Amino acid sequence: MPHSRLIGVAALLLAIAASALSLTDRWNDLAGGIMIEVGYYQTPDRYILVGYCSLGVPVYWYEGSGRVFGFLTAGHCTNQYYQDVVYQPYRSSQVNNYIGTVLRDSYYSDTSPVVDAALIRIEVSDRRTVRPWIATSAVGYQTDALVDWYYTPSTAPGSGYSKLGFNCGYDSGLSIIYYGPVQDERGAITLSYLLVKGRSQTISACRGDSGGPVFYMWSQRIDSMTVYYANILGLIQGGNAESNPTVLLVAPIHEALNRLQVYLYTYRS
Repeated sequence: MPHSRLIGVAALLLAIAASALSLTDRWNDLAGGIMIEVGYYQTPDRYILVGYCSLGVPVYWYEGSGRVFGFLTAGHCTNQYYQDVVYQPYRSSQVNNYIGTVLRDSYYSDTSPVVDAALIRIEVSDRRTVRPWIATSAVGYQTDALVDWYYTPSTAPGSGYSKLGFNCGYDSGLSIIYYGPVQDERGAITLSYLLVKGRSQTISACRGDSGGPVFYMWSQRIDSMTVYYANILGLIQGGNAESNPTVLLVAPIHEALNRLQVYLYTYRS
């Protein structure tokens, strides 16, 4: 990417960070890690809330000759039997904060082991966009982290990962100890990474963080600014405890992209 374009991207990120949005605020430029509400319409006038989760990573795919944008989140955040609708951050009769609809969910597929991931098609408008970034500006960084690329098990470094979810926020210093099939708390056999922090330290992750991104963050100095980048490992799936887990389960991004038939949206895309 030309140097001048990088400066332009960094300047835009600073403008976003200056607004001081939290992970539970409404972000018109949608970013990984922010809060979403997932539910479904049982009847035209009856809305059923499934739960609160976190946006994961931006993706795109093609319909005809056009590129369509969306986001991944955790598959278990959705409902097995209904077409889910997604709001951010709260559904309201006064505010049009509908952001999209779940199209595909690999968690409820017949393929075993499953991958705990679902695809949201985002309703893009002149006021709402999908951006290739993760909302690290909401947790103390100067800018949001640009999505750069993703890892497979053969390319992933063993340590240095961070997680971001709306409820328990940001944590770092995570290391991979296992990759393969595991049984999650709902009894499903899932394909997952297991991550730990130090010597059995607890990880700042809890209910509501599901679907949020897990990534390796690095930075580059460009003129007078520091630009942050994120290489994606996967999506927060769960842990070995409802709160204060010592092991974090992560749905692998490469398998999520493959099974949901989408491409990771990066700042290079």
